[in-house]
Amino acid sequence: MNLNKLTKAELISKFKKLDLKNSSNKNQSFYSKIIENILLIKSILLKITLIALIIKILKKYSIFRRVWTIINTTVMSIFGISLLDNFGIEAFNNFIYEIRIIGSVIVDYITSTQFYTYIASFFRVKEEVTSTGRST
Repeated sequence: MNLNKLTKAELISKFKKLDLKNSSNKNQSFYSKIIENILLIKSILLKITLIALIIKILKKYSIFRRVWTIINTTVMSIFGISLLDNFGIEAFNNFIYEIRIIGSVIVDYITSTQFYTYIASFFRVKEEVTSTGRST
């Protein structure tokens, strides 16, 4: 169909007809979108199931387990090193410093309680002082 030969009125009437068809097909398009989404979810679930099945089958063989372990270790090493490079050793030093500060605050709090002094009195050695005083 050659649209160049049509007049403006004919083109407008054709667009109106198309618009009416599209408005009547809105319900169908909504249902088709729902069906498309259901099919998409179904395909994703089937792919995940297939991958899980392949991994389960390959885990039976020790060579595949070793290869999987090597790949897993390599990936974790790469990301571990990159995280270490991003944050540096300073993060670990700050963490150890914070743990030391928290520990010292806890010990300081415990030693200042009455219960601690009561328990500590059990373990103190009481020395008896004999007086060898001169009487004058």
